[in-house]
Amino acid sequence: MKASFHIRALLFSVVFACFSFINAQQHKQENDTRIDTLGFSTDTRLKEISGLLVSRKNPDTFWVHNDSGDAPVLYALRKDMTIKALFEIEGATHTDWEDITQATIEGKNYLFIGDIGDNRAARKSITVYQVEEPALDTVSSTKLKVYRTIELVYEDGARDAEALLYDSRTNELIMVTKRDERARVYTIEMNQITPETVATLKFEGTLQLEALKSDLPPMRTYLHYITAADQHEDGSVLLKNYFRVWRYSNSELKPLKQVLTQERPEQLPYQLEQQGEAIAFDLDSNRYYTTSECADDGTSHIPQPLYRYTLSASRPE
Repeated sequence: MKASFHIRALLFSVVFACFSFINAQQHKQENDTRIDTLGFSTDTRLKEISGLLVSRKNPDTFWVHNDSGDAPVLYALRKDMTIKALFEIEGATHTDWEDITQATIEGKNYLFIGDIGDNRAARKSITVYQVEEPALDTVSSTKLKVYRTIELVYEDGARDAEALLYDSRTNELIMVTKRDERARVYTIEMNQITPETVATLKFEGTLQLEALKSDLPPMRTYLHYITAADQHEDGSVLLKNYFRVWRYSNSELKPLKQVLTQERPEQLPYQLEQQGEAIAFDLDSNRYYTTSECADDGTSHIPQPLYRYTLSASRPE
């Protein structure tokens, strides 16, 4: 959901003040990383992108959705941010969609859309919609039926979250919260979910993120405001807040909840954005993408870029 005026104003006021500082801080990393701007969200239907995912089924395609205020619609984008197709999700509602993830289950690829935002921690429950991913070259309808509606509550009370993951090795959905003093990790095993009941998310621990001594006050205040996440088949996990991106390398393929709550991630390069709330791995885990939610100032559409980051271990196109 949109940040409050106070938070947004504070964040935007420090972005440019922090820009030179952070770039200097990351100078060595940036030298080993190629950052490309692939396109801009010039289509006014892309109001506020808060979820981003690279399709496993459709080459050169991203799945995105808007934050609150949109219909229950999923957009398929090209790399230049133009819309290939859009799909209405039948059986879904759109309260505060914040993230999207995917998993291959019994040979089928599914998308999981997280209606999980709750700025005031007031919702009675949150929802994740499981949808079978369409193949764009064969699809005949602009509507997708919900395969499963997953209604959830937290075991210790309502919370705001904008990061959704799926651990295919443990068959768990994972939420990372946003507005806690330290971001909290919650899980639910898929075999505990039934259509008749509201499932309970279990608290697993907190992220092991620590501020740097050189961080400015706003960067410390919002360190644990996690705005997006993605997992890769090789076990890696990406997380971001408004100022930073981190990666957990997981070559031992440990459960993701264990990695998130017990290990400290590596900081990766990040091109500062206006309220950046979306991140995605490429099919190559040494490449990732970010884009911004802030596309509308209330008077006009402000195109936002899609950035591609290619780390030194991977060869750019």
